[in-house]
Amino acid sequence: MHGMAGSAALLLLAVSQASSPAASLGYVALFGIGSMIGMGALSAMIAVPIAISARWLTWANRGLQGAVGTLTVAIGIRTIVATMLV
Repeated sequence: MHGMAGSAALLLLAVSQASSPAASLGYVALFGIGSMIGMGALSAMIAVPIAISARWLTWANRGLQGAVGTLTVAIGIRTIVATMLV
């Protein structure tokens, strides 16, 4: 469900144009599966380098964790500011 939050309007628009209720449900299911795969892939892209660096390069691991944390906070602040300006 988390993956659907940002594009719910697009999902509703596409579903409303479907030819049948079965096609609508199929689209929602496909969208949900795609969201899960996308979130899993992004999580792996972040987690794998951190896990590898934790084993051999503890100093790099700390840097990676700090960089990911800083980037995440920056994206959150940017999103909040953009939302407040709309």
